[in-house]
Amino acid sequence: MPLPHMPRGSSQSDMRRANLAALLQHVRSTGPSRVTDLSDSLQLSRPTVSQLVDALVQDGLLEYVEEAAGPGPRMGRPARLVRFRAEHGYVVGIDVGPHRAVVLVADLLGSTVARWGEDDHQLSEADLAARVVARLYGLLRQTGIESHDVRAIAVAHPGLVGPSPAGARLDSLACRWSPTDLIRRLQARFTCPLLTDNDANLAVLGESRRGAGREMNTVVYVHWGSRIGAGLLINGTLHRGAHGGAGEIGYLLPFDETDAPPVGSGAPGGFEEAVSAPAIAAQGQEAARMGQLRVGQPSDGVGAAAVFTAARDGDQTAARIRDVAIQHFSTGLAAITLFLDPDIIVLGGGVILGFPDLVQVIRNRLSERSLTTPKLALSALQNEAAAVGAVCFALDAAEMYLL
Repeated sequence: MPLPHMPRGSSQSDMRRANLAALLQHVRSTGPSRVTDLSDSLQLSRPTVSQLVDALVQDGLLEYVEEAAGPGPRMGRPARLVRFRAEHGYVVGIDVGPHRAVVLVADLLGSTVARWGEDDHQLSEADLAARVVARLYGLLRQTGIESHDVRAIAVAHPGLVGPSPAGARLDSLACRWSPTDLIRRLQARFTCPLLTDNDANLAVLGESRRGAGREMNTVVYVHWGSRIGAGLLINGTLHRGAHGGAGEIGYLLPFDETDAPPVGSGAPGGFEEAVSAPAIAAQGQEAARMGQLRVGQPSDGVGAAAVFTAARDGDQTAARIRDVAIQHFSTGLAAITLFLDPDIIVLGGGVILGFPDLVQVIRNRLSERSLTTPKLALSALQNEAAAVGAVCFALDAAEMYLL
């Protein structure tokens, strides 16, 4: 990995900092390495690399370790390797919303060391904020991590964030859940960088780095649950749009929607009204009240999962509701495909995660509605996709302050 070219007029300190950054990044990405190999990879002299390693060892970012013995007899002294100390600091990824909360604590290589999650919490924004912070402190205590060891925190939530590239400004447009209380509590207790972004944006980041979209350039994550939203990664870069609204596909109007409420009014969009879990549940409840759907429970307790389960068990009314939802959902995916032609569309959210066999059905419908058919996959990270993406987002911020 050759070092970046330094512009004319750069100082020796600039050059040294660039060398330190390149060395640190190389050891982080490749694992324990010999000084000789680092010298060859970075195209620096061995004495220079040794000096840089010593400086990073003194800062606590690297350490020397002995090379593990092989199966045969060892000749001479074991070689010393340089190892990145992932435990030098930690980051936190948080996903909060009206239905779920997830907290992940990870080391500087992104490996999770502690987690907490809760579904269907039924809490207000303020009460959830208090619980999340309390749980986070509990995780830190359990793992022996001090607050000052946390290098960055990122929060995923279901509202728009923009237009700041760092995701620092919250925007009320189309936001039905605000993390403001949580942000204030975290700011009062931590001095590290604190970032926020839309949960679908961070979910696609997580899937592209740690999930189903790894090693792919253009990735789309679509959340199909109580809400409908998408995160877009184009040519390896998270795409938020000029105002932070890219991927808000819940407001698509692909059907005969002539009386839809204005976008940004706080009401669900036309696409969300057609295919979200509450929309499917409402159709199932109406059918149950009419005696057309038998699910073995009171009609007002019928949810999307009950409808899809009844359809799988052969109920014709439930199958009709399910098939219409899949048809509409596939039409929305076709719109994304025709605009972006992604390598992969990753599907997440409660509706699809509970019925993975429907991925193939959706794939068939999508192929009928689009000129190209991307790979279609179920989320590999499941309900932690946004939280894992938040960890990745926090790691990016922490890297800027390691040196």
